[in-house]
Amino acid sequence: MPFWRIHHPVGAYTDQDKEDFAKAITARYAAEMPAFYCDVFFYEVEKRNAFRGGEADGNFVRIQVEHIARAIDGKVMQEFIMDMLTETIRPWLDGRGHDWEISIGEMPAELWRVDGLTPPPFRSPAEKRWMKDNKSSPYDWTETVGLNADGQIVGLVDPRG
Repeated sequence: MPFWRIHHPVGAYTDQDKEDFAKAITARYAAEMPAFYCDVFFYEVEKRNAFRGGEADGNFVRIQVEHIARAIDGKVMQEFIMDMLTETIRPWLDGRGHDWEISIGEMPAELWRVDGLTPPPFRSPAEKRWMKDNKSSPYDWTETVGLNADGQIVGLVDPRG
């Protein structure tokens, strides 16, 4: 699950800007995972509540991203993801006079649930259904075959033994 927090100056974005920004971010992920995995939250911050280098700053946008659904393995993939996401967000940052920063943290997928359900494995039939329906739903072990990051088949384990 990509969880985006966009901290920005008051009035920096209209409601339409926020919607378009969130849709652009979500579109980057939706090719590989259910769109509803992507959460984008906007936080308006008054200048008196934003400090950069110890000085009040009413012109700074700080973006924090948590990745949970997928891990970014290796330097090449990390650079690719950072470049792709940077290009995705530039229209809402560059040319508007904002200084900005983005960082991505990763959390273990084992510590994540959606509506109380363990998300299905990558590219499994259950995940494909979640993508199509754009919502979570129960699934059973027969829908859990998927691929790990190396492209190896995982899952399809009968929990009954």
